[in-house]
Amino acid sequence: KLAALQAQLSAVRQTVDQVNTALGNHGNAVAQRNLGYEPLRQLSSRIISALKATRAPQQLVDNAMSNHRKLTGIRARKKLGEEERAALKTAGKEVKQVSASHQSYDSILDTFDKQIKLLASIAQYQPNETDLKITTLETLFTALQTKNTAVWTAKTALDKARMARNKVMYVAET
Repeated sequence: KLAALQAQLSAVRQTVDQVNTALGNHGNAVAQRNLGYEPLRQLSSRIISALKATRAPQQLVDNAMSNHRKLTGIRARKKLGEEERAALKTAGKEVKQVSASHQSYDSILDTFDKQIKLLASIAQYQPNETDLKITTLETLFTALQTKNTAVWTAKTALDKARMARNKVMYVAET
C-alpha cells in the first residue's frame, strides 16, 4: 500500500542521511589524524639529531635509531635483490625477507610511545628546543592518540549506520 511504501521511503532516507553524516564525520577524523601524524617523521629525525649531540651511550642511541627507523619506514638492512636471493638459494640457504614497514597508525603511535619512554630514561637527553622536550612529546603523543581514537569511533559509527541502512534497504522482508 502507498502508506507503507511512503513509510519505507522515509526510513530509507533517514538511514541514508545517517550514513552520509557518519561518512563525513569519519572523513574529517581521518583528515585530522593525517595532519597530526604528518610532521612526525621530520620530528623523529630532529630527535635523533638532538640525541646524537649528547654524550648518551651508543647502545641507547642505537635503540633510539631503531625506533626512528620504524617511525620513518626505513629498513635497517637493504632488501636483497633477485640475483642475491637466487645466489643464496643455489648455495642452499633459504632467505626469507619479512616486511619491516610498521607504518600503520597504531604501530607508529606505539613506536612513538616507546621512543618517548626511551628518551625519558636517558639523563643526557635535555634538548633546548621546546618541541623536542619530553613533556612536549608526551603532549603530542596524547593528541595523536586522541585523533587515532576519534577515527576508530567515527569508523564504528559509520559501520553501524551502514548496517542500519542495509537492514532497511536490503532485508528480504522489506
